[in-house]
Amino acid sequence: MRTLSVSVVALTLILAPAIALSQTPQTYSLTQTMAGGMTVQVARDGSKESVEQTVAPGANGPGMHIRSLYDFAAKKVWTMNLAGGPCSVVAYTSPGAPSMLDPIAGAQEMQAGLAQAKPQALRSETVNGIATKVYEMPVPESKGKMRMFLEEKHSFAVKMAMVSSDGKEQTQMEITRLSFDKPAADLFVPAKNCEVQAGETNATGGHVEANVGGQAQAERKLPPAKPAAASQAPKAAAAAPEIEMRGAGVGPMDYTGPAPAAYTFSFAIDASGPVEATWTLVSQTGTAWASGKLVFEAAGSKDLNVPVKLDVCNGKHWAGAGHLELMVAGKKYSSTTMKITADCKAK
Repeated sequence: MRTLSVSVVALTLILAPAIALSQTPQTYSLTQTMAGGMTVQVARDGSKESVEQTVAPGANGPGMHIRSLYDFAAKKVWTMNLAGGPCSVVAYTSPGAPSMLDPIAGAQEMQAGLAQAKPQALRSETVNGIATKVYEMPVPESKGKMRMFLEEKHSFAVKMAMVSSDGKEQTQMEITRLSFDKPAADLFVPAKNCEVQAGETNATGGHVEANVGGQAQAERKLPPAKPAAASQAPKAAAAAPEIEMRGAGVGPMDYTGPAPAAYTFSFAIDASGPVEATWTLVSQTGTAWASGKLVFEAAGSKDLNVPVKLDVCNGKHWAGAGHLELMVAGKKYSSTTMKITADCKAK
């Protein structure tokens, strides 16, 4: 699944409006749109939260429709593939949903990370019926500005936009609907017969961040795939578990911000039974940006989020692409290729 533009999050964490943050609401629902075409619907009622992500199929991927149901008291998260795939449940150790998907839950985290920047207060403005205060700060790397619309009472981001040097505003995220009424109870009822997954996850996905350099020594070429020998093929090969990648996305697709360029590639993966897969995030040049293992104890769905940082900021426009390769018993599965760009300067 896609995540909010990493460039926006990085700039948010250095933005410091002089606003006192009130207590974060615990009951609300909202709809937000994000750069890249993803729509996120959030509903929270105390210790339970539903996050539904929708991406329509397009040139940059097959799209996805996934709903995650969090129970913070029970420390569990259910993931349901609404496009027809199986559902799964796994232990969840974070106290809230990922802040990139829920701007209200992430308000305190955002404020806690504010540093020494002094943004300019511009005006008050109503965004989709929500009263906000507008702040702006320069982004030297892109010769543009970051513009933030913060909700007046609770100081969470209602809208974030990059303003280019020619004055054009590109919205990175925007809340289009907001209510503090109690959401419908049926939003917090998990699907039945979900497969219990081993291990645990958290608000960052539980994946190790890969810092990838632009130099040759920071990359490794992928060896050619070796097909399984016919003599070693199991007699019941037709019954072997199958892997399917039902969703793929990247955020941001177009990075503008401080070096290094940062992206998060997200994938929704289904397995028809117990299986262990080796995954590799592959660049447009055939090098490995990151790799690891994905283990299914039983049939079910898993989300794989792979953050990468690329040393491609040299003041010039850079364009690349990435895709995921899964190897299972000598059989290779590949996702669609997702294009990315960067416009930034080195540190």
